[in-house]
Amino acid sequence: MKKQPQASYEIFHSKLYERYRNKGVFEHFIADPLRESIDLHSEITSMQELQSKALFIFHTKDKERANLYLDLWDETFNEMELHIQQLLLYKMKVDIEQRMADSAKSPKTYEEARFNKSISGVSCS
Repeated sequence: MKKQPQASYEIFHSKLYERYRNKGVFEHFIADPLRESIDLHSEITSMQELQSKALFIFHTKDKERANLYLDLWDETFNEMELHIQQLLLYKMKVDIEQRMADSAKSPKTYEEARFNKSISGVSCS
């Protein structure tokens, strides 16, 4: 069986989770959020949901652990090839735009403003 190429976020999270294991914090950053979602009856149905729920920095007031999370994320990101970094950042940008659109009070206005901004820099000559 031929292995399929991995997407940038799969490569990144694989390395990040490996770093969590090596630092002894995998349980805190991954297993605990999973347990919490089970306790809250908030089903995680995809890796993307797990990654979102495991964004520890947004769910803690523990500055030391938040800094550890950021340091591990940064170290892992900086080890990635430039092309993987670019793909990963683009995916993050698209995900943020989608969340913004989903939470907009006027999705139509948001959509039109985003479109107009994207074409304002495009030359038709």
